[in-house]
Amino acid sequence: MNIIFPGITNEDIAYALECLDECKQPMAEKYGFMHPYFTPGGAYGRQWWQLDSSLALSGYKWIDRCFSETALLNFIESQKEDGRICLWGADTLPSKVAGGDMLSQIDGVSSLPKLFEVTYYVLKGSKDKALKKSAYEMSKKYLEWWFNARLHKETGLISSVFEETFIPYLGSAMEYAAVDTNVEVFAGCHYTALLAKELGDEEYAKLLEERKVSLKESINKYLWKEDAGAYYPYNLR
Repeated sequence: MNIIFPGITNEDIAYALECLDECKQPMAEKYGFMHPYFTPGGAYGRQWWQLDSSLALSGYKWIDRCFSETALLNFIESQKEDGRICLWGADTLPSKVAGGDMLSQIDGVSSLPKLFEVTYYVLKGSKDKALKKSAYEMSKKYLEWWFNARLHKETGLISSVFEETFIPYLGSAMEYAAVDTNVEVFAGCHYTALLAKELGDEEYAKLLEERKVSLKESINKYLWKEDAGAYYPYNLR
C-alpha cells in the first residue's frame, strides 16, 4: 500500500519517527509508571504527561502496535478511584506553564481528554480482548469523572481549567466552559459508546447516545455566536 501526503516526504516521516524515538521513555519505573511511554520532549524532560503520552500513540500504532497497546496500561493503572486521569505523572501542576508563573490548583486537575479517541483507535486493531475490556472500563470511568466533576447542570456544558482546555484559563472549575473541552467530551461519548456496543454494554451505549444529543444541543445553544459565525467559550458565571 502506498500512502501519499502532498507536501510531506518520506524524509519528513522518517524525521517524525526519529523525534518519537527520542521521546520514548523505557525507564518508566524511575518516574512512577510500570510501562514505557512517550514524553513531551524538550524542556519537559522525561516525565509522563497524559495528553502528550496519548497523542503520540495515534501515529505510532502503525509503527509498533505492541508498544502502543502496552502504553495504554499506564493510563489504566494510574487512574484515580473517582475516575480522574491525572495531568502528569507527579499529579501536581508544574510551577511554570504558559499563561502564568504560579497556578492555584494543584490537585483534581485532568487534561484535555484526547485520550478517548486515541484509546478507541489503538484498540481498533487489537486482538487483546483483556486489554480491550480494561481500556473500555478506563474510558467509561474517565468519562463519568467529567460528567460528575465538571458538568454544569444549568447549561449542560462541561467546565474546565487549564490544562483541560488550551486557551489557558487559570481560574476554578465550574466557571468556564471551553469549546475544545466540550468537543472532546462529546467525542469521548461517541468513541466510548462504540466500545460499549462492541463489548455488549448496550445500556451504557444508549446512555452515551443520549448524552451526545444533550451536549451537542448545549454546545450549539451557548457556545455558538451567530453574528461571528464561530464557537466561543462561555462564562458560566
